[in-house]
Amino acid sequence: MSHELEGRAADVRLFGPFRLDVRDERLCKGGQELTLRRKPFAILRYLTANPARLVTQEEVVEAVWGKIAMSESLLRTHVSELRAALRLAKLDRGAKKRAALEELRRVYGAFTKGLGTGDLVDAKSLLDGSQ
Repeated sequence: MSHELEGRAADVRLFGPFRLDVRDERLCKGGQELTLRRKPFAILRYLTANPARLVTQEEVVEAVWGKIAMSESLLRTHVSELRAALRLAKLDRGAKKRAALEELRRVYGAFTKGLGTGDLVDAKSLLDGSQ
């Protein structure tokens, strides 16, 4: 394998149903790209670079923000946004649609203020269409 291909393979991280392309800054599930803002993406990039180990809040802050002082609540907000995006992407739109919509309702309300990501727009469409 060439060094270029080896480097490219190292830039792609697979976890669960997701594919994270670090170099191109893309997160996909089943060939569909998911939209993440810059900081949640950076958090995910750091977490996937450190699999199977507990990382501290301080490590994440240093990796994502560097030496800049920031609040714990800001980190929590970005982690919550990341979790919501991953949960939304994992929802089964087939036979388990009712359960998936209930999960979506639970998650959606907490993460919509001021956010207009493609995933949240899709979530609103799903919820509006289910009533």
